[in-house]
Amino acid sequence: MVASKMMTVKGRILDENGHPLVGATVLDKNNGRGASTDATGKYTLVVPASQALQLQFGYGGYSEEEVQVKGQGVHNVTLLPRTDIKKKHHWWPF
Repeated sequence: MVASKMMTVKGRILDENGHPLVGATVLDKNNGRGASTDATGKYTLVVPASQALQLQFGYGGYSEEEVQVKGQGVHNVTLLPRTDIKKKHHWWPF
């Protein structure tokens, strides 16, 4: 059995003022792997190297953002406050 190669995707999730969002989540929608941010808004996610990634970023009270990622590297995201409070999303820590 051959082990698949893995790669690391990392970055920061910030609010509209450039402040870190502590506990924000990033989810690889293709394989279900996820991570949450630390006290400085940084995350690190280890994912299979052979796949294009569809990352979903979220934080309570903020609009979600999805980003298509190819290859490892740094992917920083700024989330904006939600304007439609009707939908409820639950973000679970990983």
